[in-house]
Amino acid sequence: ANRFQEMLKYMKEFGDHVHIATPDDKLEAPNEFMGFPVKTLRGQRFPLYPEVLLSLDSRGEARKMVQQFKPDIIHVSSPGFLAMSAALYAKALNIP
Repeated sequence: ANRFQEMLKYMKEFGDHVHIATPDDKLEAPNEFMGFPVKTLRGQRFPLYPEVLLSLDSRGEARKMVQQFKPDIIHVSSPGFLAMSAALYAKALNIP
């Protein structure tokens, strides 16, 4: 999380446009972080670690976000099912 925050700090400083997608099922989930919009995705709690929420983006919300935003690059910052989906979207849409 600290590495991600540092990266966002520098991206903001350089004027980059960023959209964030993350699994979160809390009512108080943020809709922005450091001024960047956050898209929260539905997921399933991992039975052995209930604090971990996993998302396969089965509704295609992250893919729609990518198609609308048309990013120059997709950054995958943590392992998990959403990261795999994001990497596949990047490959399918020819985005590094």
